[in-house]
Amino acid sequence: MKRNPIKQFLLSFIPKHIGNSVVLNVYYLLALIPVPKKIRRNNHVHNTISFKNAKWDFLAVPSSYIENQNEWGEILYGWGPHHNMKYSGCEIIATFNALKALGKASSLDFMAELIGEYEKHGAALWGEFGVSPLAIYAYLKRQGFSVVTAKKDDDKSLNTAVSRCQVFIATVYNDAKNITAQIHTVCITKEENRYVLHNAYRRNQEGVYAASIPYATLKEAIAHISGREVKMIYLIGIDSNID
Repeated sequence: MKRNPIKQFLLSFIPKHIGNSVVLNVYYLLALIPVPKKIRRNNHVHNTISFKNAKWDFLAVPSSYIENQNEWGEILYGWGPHHNMKYSGCEIIATFNALKALGKASSLDFMAELIGEYEKHGAALWGEFGVSPLAIYAYLKRQGFSVVTAKKDDDKSLNTAVSRCQVFIATVYNDAKNITAQIHTVCITKEENRYVLHNAYRRNQEGVYAASIPYATLKEAIAHISGREVKMIYLIGIDSNID
């Protein structure tokens, strides 16, 4: 079947031709108006109950991370037609996983608070478009972390992050040729000089959501966030030292 070149151009126009700085600024503007306080309060009450019912005890294990975003449909985030963590909670899960890797998060009560924090500071289009990547940066700075950022996946930018950091949050286009494949944000941990993706929709042999295989370089890990031609939008490297 022949591909329609006009359709292919339109699908790839934003990833291929719109600069990452422009995309980040659009996200920033979309996140200027917080989720209404009443909605935030109702979501928090609902999520606290839902987390108790979910019984996700694995989160208390220091070496485990949230890998199962597709099972978070009952956890609310934001305000709109898709106001749940399954649809638009990847940035929040990536933040939680990063903080857990740094020894700063381990409970679902903390996650409920984190959701509310991003609903107040960072929810793009009231959460319909997830969380502004710049809001993740701002949150980590408020928590006192030293961070390194990059808007390109060139060796110089990535090597600077790798030299200082053990934990990363990467926001990418799932497919540089098709904007409808959407954007995804994941946490990447450095383990024995190899890089592991978390919440990248991987399943193990038992069909359970799990971390990725280790990759030799950060750049290689980012390239495997989806099974398509990934393009990086923004990378945050988090230094384990507090400013």
